[in-house]
Amino acid sequence: MVDAFNFVNPKCQHYFLTHMHSDHTTGLTKSFSSGTIYASAISARLLAHEWGLRPPTVQVLELGRPTVIQGVTITAIDANHCPGAVMLVFEVPKAAGGVNRVLHTGDCRWQDCLRSDSCLRDKRIDILMLDTTYAVPRWTFPPQQQAIETMVQVMQRTLHEEPATLFVVGSYHIGKERAYLGAAQALGIKVYAAAAKRHLLHLLDMPAEQLKLLTADASSAGIHVGQLGVTPDKLQAYLKQPDTPWKRVVGFRPTGWSYKRSGGVQVWREGAVEVVGIPYSEHSSWNDLRACVAALRPKKIIPTVNAANPEDASRIVERFADLMDHSSNRSRIDMHLVRLPTPSSARAVLPATLPALMDKQDSAVSSETAFAAQLSINSPSATPVQGDSKQAVLAEATPVGDGEFLHSDSTRSQQQPAQCGAMFPEAASGACAATVPQVHSTPALYQMAGMRVAEAAVVEVEPVQQTFDLSSVDVAEQKKLLEHAEQLQRMKRVREQLAAAKSLKRRRSATRQPVVR
Repeated sequence: MVDAFNFVNPKCQHYFLTHMHSDHTTGLTKSFSSGTIYASAISARLLAHEWGLRPPTVQVLELGRPTVIQGVTITAIDANHCPGAVMLVFEVPKAAGGVNRVLHTGDCRWQDCLRSDSCLRDKRIDILMLDTTYAVPRWTFPPQQQAIETMVQVMQRTLHEEPATLFVVGSYHIGKERAYLGAAQALGIKVYAAAAKRHLLHLLDMPAEQLKLLTADASSAGIHVGQLGVTPDKLQAYLKQPDTPWKRVVGFRPTGWSYKRSGGVQVWREGAVEVVGIPYSEHSSWNDLRACVAALRPKKIIPTVNAANPEDASRIVERFADLMDHSSNRSRIDMHLVRLPTPSSARAVLPATLPALMDKQDSAVSSETAFAAQLSINSPSATPVQGDSKQAVLAEATPVGDGEFLHSDSTRSQQQPAQCGAMFPEAASGACAATVPQVHSTPALYQMAGMRVAEAAVVEVEPVQQTFDLSSVDVAEQKKLLEHAEQLQRMKRVREQLAAAKSLKRRRSATRQPVVR
C-alpha cells in the first residue's frame, strides 16, 4: 500500500511512504507494527526523529536503486516536491511474461529531468497514478525558479522604499524551503526560524550555503519563517513588539492557488503591513501535468486528487486523453476510425482532441458540440472532405468512451507522427496521411462514411500532418465497431425524440388554463 496507513490490512506487510506531509501519513502512529515501511532516506530520518520509528520497521529506498519485494521490483525516483518526496515505480510480473509497470507520483512537481535522469528514461508506463491537484487548464502558474525570482523582485523593491522592512514567508512543517532560503540567498540576508524548525532543516539535506543563512537572532534576520496562513493580523503583531526594529512587514504566501491568469501578484495592504501571494508551488501545474503524460504516454491514468468518485476521476482523465497510449484499448472506437487513401488528393480529417470535459470557462467549444469527421471507405456513397486544410467540420455527435486520440507506442509529443491500426484490409500494407486539427472538443463518436453530419459548422484550426500505419486491426472487430456506432446513433435519435416529447408536454402543461368552478 502507498500512503495508506489509514487502511492497514493484516494481509498486507509492505507499506510505502512517498513523503512526510500529514495528509500522506494519516493513520500512522508511533506504535505502528503492521508491517515494514519503505521510504526515502530523508523520510526515514524524519520518521525516526518525529515518530520514533526505526529499522527494522522502517527500510530505506535508495533513489534509482531497484528493490525486489515478493517478486515486485520497486524503484524510488525524486518527486521534486518537498524534501524526501519520491515517486515509486512498481514492476509487477505478468503470468504470461513481461511486466505491468505502475508509476505512483505521490505529490510531484513534474520536470522533464525527472524522466531523462531516472529509470523512466527507457521504460514505458502502463498505469500512471497522477497527482492531479492542479489538473485544470487555468492553473498554468510559472516554474518554481521564476516564482522565486518574482518574490526577490518584490523584496528588493520594498527594501528600496523602506530599508527597515521585515519579510515573513509562510511555509509548511516540511516544504517551501526552496522559496524562503532561495530568496535569502539571492538577497544575501539572514533567515530566522524557531529552534525546532532550524533543527528540522538540518535533517533535510539542504545545501550547506543555504543552511549558513539560518540564525537564532530574530532581530538580525531580514526573513522570518512563519506558517503558510499569513494574515495582516499576524503581521501587525511584529510591529507591536517592544523595541521592534521594523517599520514595515510584508508577508508572502507561496502557493499555486495565488496564481493570477491576468499576470502579476496578489497584494493585500493594511497600513504598514501587506500580504503578497506568490505562485510558487511544489505541485505540478496544468502544463507540467500535460508534459508528464505526453512524456510517459501511459495506457491508464488514475487521478489521486479531486477524484472522490468515478465521475470526477473520468472527467480528469479525459483532459489527458489525447496524450495517452490507446494502441491496446479496442474498447475505444476512435482509434479504429482511419481514412483510407483514395486515388484523389482527398484527405481525412481526424481529431486530435485537446483537453475535454473541462470547466465551461476553459472549454473552447460548447459542451453540446463535438468534433466529427466523414471517413471514406472507398464506397460510391462516401463523401471525401474537401477544401482548405485549415478547415474542420464541427457537428453534434454522441459521446463515446474516454475521448479521442491516435498515438504510437513511442514517446512523443502530440504533434509528432502517430501509428494506428488499419480499418479495412484493402490498405493493410499501405499508409495514409491525415490532417489533424488542433481543437478543443468534447468526446465524440466520429461519424462513418455516408452518415450525415448534423448541423455542421466550419472553424479555422491549425493543421498538423500525421502519418498512420495501416496494418493490424481485425476486420471482424471493425465490423462490430461500425455496428456499435450505428446502434449508438439510433439510441441518440430515440433519446432526442423522447426529450422533445417531454419538452412539448411540459410546455403544454405550463400553458394550460385552470378550470374555474
